[in-house]
Amino acid sequence: MYKSFVMRILIIHTYYQTAGGEDTVFQQELSLLSQDHQVHTLTFQNKKAGEVPYRP
Repeated sequence: MYKSFVMRILIIHTYYQTAGGEDTVFQQELSLLSQDHQVHTLTFQNKKAGEVPYRP
């Protein structure tokens, strides 16, 4: 008999300044995997050109 199990999955994604196909795929994968598994996301936003990242 098939025994189901729940995986814990982390999806890491960087959003670019302009939305594109990668963003669509990220949302589709998240939606699909979330149906049967515990999915967490870690996302980043690309900064505008010329911005200096904050460094404490």
